Amino acid sequence: MRNKLSIIFLLFGGIFIITGATFMSINNKYEDKKEDQVTKNEKKYMPILYKVEDKDSYVYILPNMPLGDSKITNIDDDIYDLLEDNKLVVQYDFSKLNQRDYISNFILDEDDYLDNYIDDALKEKLANFSNSHPKYNYDDYNHYNIGFNYNIIDNLAYYESDLTSDGFMNNLIEKYTSDKDNKLTVLETEEDRAYFINSPYDETYISMINELIDNFDKVKDTYSYNYNCFLNGKDKELDKYYSNAYKNNEYYEIRIASQNTKFLKQIQEYLDKNEKVLIVLDAENVFGDYGVMYKLGDKYEVSIGK
Repeated sequence: MRNKLSIIFLLFGGIFIITGATFMSINNKYEDKKEDQVTKNEKKYMPILYKVEDKDSYVYILPNMPLGDSKITNIDDDIYDLLEDNKLVVQYDFSKLNQRDYISNFILDEDDYLDNYIDDALKEKLANFSNSHPKYNYDDYNHYNIGFNYNIIDNLAYYESDLTSDGFMNNLIEKYTSDKDNKLTVLETEEDRAYFINSPYDETYISMINELIDNFDKVKDTYSYNYNCFLNGKDKELDKYYSNAYKNNEYYEIRIASQNTKFLKQIQEYLDKNEKVLIVLDAENVFGDYGVMYKLGDKYEVSIGK
C-alpha cells in the first residue's frame, strides 16, 4: 500500500547504522543473481498502461507496484519502447540515495526512545510482535520514531509475503538515463518522502500500528492478492481496494489527496503543452477514488494500452 524506498529499511534499519553494509552488499548481490536467473525463465508481462488524451495531445500513465517478487521487473519490451518517443517522468528516484543520511531523518535524540510516545499496552504488543517476527527487533527500533516503526512493520508484511524485489521503476530509470542526452523528471524529493513518514500525529500512528499488528496475517494476504491483481491487469479490483482503504484511514486519504493534487497539475501541464511523456506513479496514487485516473477520467478520454 505504501511506497517502499527499499526492503533494506526492513532488513537492517538501525542495525544498518551500527554495523555497516558489508553483509547487506553480499546478501543483495546473491539475491540479485538468484532473481536474475529466475527472471530469465519467466514469461514477460504487460503492466497496466493508461493513455490519457486531450484533443491532439496525450500522456501515458504507468502504475508501479513498489515491491513484488522476481516477476515484477520482467515487463514487456513494449514499455521500454515507449521511452524512445516519450520523456520519462517518475514519482521518485532513489537510485543515488544515501541510505544512512535518509534513515537519520527518523532517529530520535540520543536520550529519547519510542517508549516515551506510546502507552504500556502498545509497548507490550510491540515486544510480543518482536518475539514472533525476528526481522523486527523492538529494542533496535526503539531508537526510531513511531512513523518509521510503522513503516518497518508494514514492510515486514511484504517481506513475509515474499514480496521483496523493487518494482520496475528503477529499471526504467536506468534504461532511460543510459542515454546521457535524456533528462529525467522527478516529481517528489527525498525530503517529500521523509515528510510523509514524519508528519502524522503520534496518536494517528499509534492507531495505525495497533490495527496493522492486530490484522497482520490479513494484511499479508491482501498485499499478495493486490500484487497478483496488478500482474494480471485487474485494475477494477485495485480501484476497489484503494478506495476502501483510504476511506477508513484519514491520514492516507489526506496524504494521497495532497500528492495527487500536485501530480494532476503536472499532468495537465504536459497535456496543455502537448508534451509526450510516460509518467510512472505508485499504484496507491493511481487507483481508487482518490487516484489520478479517477480524476483524469472525468475530464479526458482514457484508454488502456498504447
